[in-house]
Amino acid sequence: MLLEGVRFQLKLFRWAWLNHPNHRKQLALEGGLILSAYLASIAVVPWSVAPIAYAVLMTAGAWTIPLITSYIPHAPSAKDKVHQTRAFRGVMLSLVAFEHLYHLEHHLYPAVPHQNWPKLARRLEPFFLAAGVRPIRLWF
Repeated sequence: MLLEGVRFQLKLFRWAWLNHPNHRKQLALEGGLILSAYLASIAVVPWSVAPIAYAVLMTAGAWTIPLITSYIPHAPSAKDKVHQTRAFRGVMLSLVAFEHLYHLEHHLYPAVPHQNWPKLARRLEPFFLAAGVRPIRLWF
């Protein structure tokens, strides 16, 4: 499951190529530019490691997108909508996630703006506890 992040970009490119033939020229150009950038960053390693370091960091960041946005916050095999998305709480996670902890609330009420998620979470807390939803906390 975690290896999906490594394949995600290639699968996305393949899907676009197969499902949007009228965009293949643009896709080929984009893919060629990306490949050229990687090859160029390797070619200049004798003079500078900055380009390859940047390419590696950007690639690693792109590979973590499915992990952070899909795998961690969701439990698709759960029994119902309330349990298919995890609830996160705590000061440490709040700092790490820049106050975007309220993924369950977002799924249940997508029209609520993010600045109102903490208030919504406080109002829903009794319902969540009664439903057996236990928030995930990191340290405190």
